[in-house]
Amino acid sequence: MPTLAPGALAGVCDACEYDPVRAKELFDAAGGVPGNSIVVYDIADDGMEALEPILNSWTEVFGIEIEVRSFEFGQFLEETAPGNAVGPFELGWAWDYPSGYSFLSPLFESTSDVNNLGWSDPAVDDLLRQAREASSEEEALEFLGEAQRLIEAAVPIAPVTFIDEVGVHSDDIENVIVDATGVWRLELVEPAS
Repeated sequence: MPTLAPGALAGVCDACEYDPVRAKELFDAAGGVPGNSIVVYDIADDGMEALEPILNSWTEVFGIEIEVRSFEFGQFLEETAPGNAVGPFELGWAWDYPSGYSFLSPLFESTSDVNNLGWSDPAVDDLLRQAREASSEEEALEFLGEAQRLIEAAVPIAPVTFIDEVGVHSDDIENVIVDATGVWRLELVEPAS
């Protein structure tokens, strides 16, 4: 869950720290990958800017060969549907509203139409249900935090990049607010006094 999400827990993903030495040890202990090569799925129209450095580091650290299969978005969704992909694939997600639920439910709830990871945990499903039915935001945030903790312990995805958008504005205006979803709240802008 993004750190900007209300109630997001920081630092709960022990496996999300970049440690190439430890990664190589774990890779070797697990026996590597069959044929010392993997297939990676890419969305053709978004470029390789984010993916290329990651793949280069895998080649450097693990010594594996990587085949990249690029597809237009519609075909990409079919190729990466549960049970179809034979290797890792990129996954981007933007929230619809500033709540961790907007990330956790679509991506990880067993009954979600867009859970193309095929990952499922009944405890996470129950926590997300409890968050939906909570009587207060504080109570919902507790359930979402626990769901985040379980998901990040299982590591069904590896969060490797996050988008940062940069904007500027003149000193001639004030009350410039960019909300947690990245939307510039232009209706709140006022001339500087």
